Amino acid sequence: MHACASCRHYNLLWQEVQEQLNALLEEDETLKRTMMFKRTALVSALERQYVRCLLICSKLNTVHDHLKQPQRRALLRTLLDLTLTRQLEIRHEVCALDATDTLHVDHLMNKLHLQPQQLSVTIPTYFYRERQELLAEREAAMIKCLEEAGVASVEEEESFLSVPEAIAIIQRHERARQARNRALHTKALATSKERDRGRGRGVVEKPLSPEAAAVLIQAHVRGGIARALVRKMRHEDKIFLGMESGGTSEEATRVKEKLALTRQQAYRAQQRMKKELESIEAEERNRIIFEEGPQMVTALDEGLREWIFQVKRDTGKFPDFPDEDEGGSAAIDGLLDPLRPRTSEVVKDSSAGLKDREGKDDKSQQHQLDEEEEEQLVAVWQSAVADQLTEACATYRDELQRVTSPLDVWQPVGVGEVGEEVQRTLVVEGEQQHVRDIVRDKVDDLARMQLQKLKEVIEGEKKGTRKKKKSKRGKKNKRKKEKDLTPDRSTESLFEELVINGIVKSVEQHPGLDELSGSPSRVGHRIMVSSGWPSPSYGDFLNTLVEYVALPLGLEYLHDLAEDDSGSGVVSEGVAAAVVRSLLIVGNRGSGKSAALYAVAKSTGALLLDLTATNIVGRYPGKTGQAMMLHLVLKVGRLLQPTIILVDEADRTFLKKVPKTDKSEPRRLRKDLPRLVKAIAPEDRIVLVGISNSPWNCDIKNLTSVYHKVLLCPRPTCSARAALWVHQLQLHGAQISPALDISCLARISDGFTARQLCYVTRQVVSLKKKIATEKSAVLIQDFIPYLAKQEPLYREEEEALNSWFFKTPLMRKRAKLHEELKILKEKKLAAEKAGKGRGKSKKKK
Repeated sequence: MHACASCRHYNLLWQEVQEQLNALLEEDETLKRTMMFKRTALVSALERQYVRCLLICSKLNTVHDHLKQPQRRALLRTLLDLTLTRQLEIRHEVCALDATDTLHVDHLMNKLHLQPQQLSVTIPTYFYRERQELLAEREAAMIKCLEEAGVASVEEEESFLSVPEAIAIIQRHERARQARNRALHTKALATSKERDRGRGRGVVEKPLSPEAAAVLIQAHVRGGIARALVRKMRHEDKIFLGMESGGTSEEATRVKEKLALTRQQAYRAQQRMKKELESIEAEERNRIIFEEGPQMVTALDEGLREWIFQVKRDTGKFPDFPDEDEGGSAAIDGLLDPLRPRTSEVVKDSSAGLKDREGKDDKSQQHQLDEEEEEQLVAVWQSAVADQLTEACATYRDELQRVTSPLDVWQPVGVGEVGEEVQRTLVVEGEQQHVRDIVRDKVDDLARMQLQKLKEVIEGEKKGTRKKKKSKRGKKNKRKKEKDLTPDRSTESLFEELVINGIVKSVEQHPGLDELSGSPSRVGHRIMVSSGWPSPSYGDFLNTLVEYVALPLGLEYLHDLAEDDSGSGVVSEGVAAAVVRSLLIVGNRGSGKSAALYAVAKSTGALLLDLTATNIVGRYPGKTGQAMMLHLVLKVGRLLQPTIILVDEADRTFLKKVPKTDKSEPRRLRKDLPRLVKAIAPEDRIVLVGISNSPWNCDIKNLTSVYHKVLLCPRPTCSARAALWVHQLQLHGAQISPALDISCLARISDGFTARQLCYVTRQVVSLKKKIATEKSAVLIQDFIPYLAKQEPLYREEEEALNSWFFKTPLMRKRAKLHEELKILKEKKLAAEKAGKGRGKSKKKK
């Protein structure tokens, strides 16, 4: 069975991505061989690698989302996770070198011919889609729990017009009707006067000749056609420039519905093929166990017996059998192991080639270094996933492009044509290895018991007298064992308790990331070079939030890697930096901080726990109650991870003096938040996120000691407001007429926040829908009354926030780095001027 047209397209796209991934690995290997770099040279090289990772991850996510063959999708999943981990490593390395949390790579758009939306960070679709059924069950359980407890949240009813608003609308329309009637009457009088003046009564018009009439008709027709063509061209140009939207909202809705239906059909096909694969795996596993299992047990048992007595004959003592943590019989040297699988030649060749390349000294890279002696040399971070990514690419070359037989469905029949049915050969190989592992565990346990009995009978050694060798990896889990305050309660009961107390929040009714408007800055890198730090755009803020919260929460492999590193004692810098435990979002009121966090929680399918002071007031009183609350939050968060713990108004936790009118006890978690952050282990997919509108109300050291990262959410610029107006109008299904000047609307809304713009759009569109007139297109004058009622964001508030942000430890480090670079540049310019001066003096002589 050959692949369909869409599958052929995605297979070709995968081949293209694989070539780009190989180029990325080659560049990583080049950077790895050159250990020391000048800072500017290393930053520029890593920025190119980062953009490559962005593009590769976006394409891998597209292919993984649309392909149906489950075995290829498993390999794609591995490639996608590894590439995302590598992207996070590069991102944190660049940010550490530049001393900033916002990465500006807009200068590479023109060089690589990219569009701004291609620089947006991709959240894999499987983060949410594979948990969709679980999240639906959790949402239903929350609703049922609230209804049974009698504290169900009342749904917001549709807001109706008040009596004064209804009277004002009726008066406005009545006055408009009377004005139209007066205008029609005035026009009729003017027409009658014009007719009386000479073109009507008593004057006989001279008839035109047929030739003159034809010329007149042709002139009018050609003029009408030309004007229509000009209007069409102007409309197309405005659509191309983004000044107008192409098509109506109804057309866009129909296209979205058709696309959603197509995706649902593809998802159902993926689930069907996944179930087919699981049934084939179970069938092959049972067959291998009954047909090949006895031979495996006999062969391994004979090999172990022969090894034991051979060691007894050579040394005079029975050997020590390796423990399960050490690998069991697989770790025995000199054992003829019949269960050890053969290593793929492709993987051997690729790994050998890499080792050969590592052994060679690449002296040509030294010529690319900057010759400024003043600039400090920095070392390249070693990637923790480079070897795994190389092995995954070798698996692609080995498994997907080999010719095993003329009927091999993996082998492309044509360009991009690959069968979509399950490949039974790969299933048999995988299940054989699975059965080998099961057989090895059983035979190892039996051999370990028999060997211990032989030692007790012959050598007199009692069980437990042998000293265990310390594992080279050390302790795998260094977390201090916490006391379980609820050992006898189920996860469902703990979850229900948090729901009833209002700590668990639902995120399904909030918009997702695709419904938020924001694009990366186009001039961020230029401003960073000149002034040292550009104000990030809302798209830059979303990218940073996704890479600090969404990707670490969704990537299980990243946390497994961090857990292994913490157990071995050798922690990779990139992996340690990628696992963010706590984060603080600061910004002016209404700038979109909470909306972005709720969107991230929805896109990753994370559980949101709200520990805001106003939300937990009156709940879990006393020290024991507070300890129980934090215990429940951590325990449920680990059981139902990924989890986001939210603390809104985070600055009020560290207030020096609480107002007497404030009864919410804002300083209640002052001592417990640092312990909470410390209790989050590397393997826990949990993050603490604080939100603050006025962080200058408390000591900055207290905030930065709890929240390790600080992100600034900016107010919308003029271009961001224009994009936000268009996005919100299209989102609410409004009719955008050419008469609506979006640029003018963006200018008059300067000083207003994103939340206010969204509120005004919702009010205007709902009013138009309630009126339901024939001419219900939105005009600019419809926004003026609602904007006039909003309180703008004053300049003093923005300046206070910026001055506080520049006092954070990272921004102080950034300012110091900028000053050093500025001094180096001045020295270089002075040296160049001095050289030119010497040259001129020599010419004069």
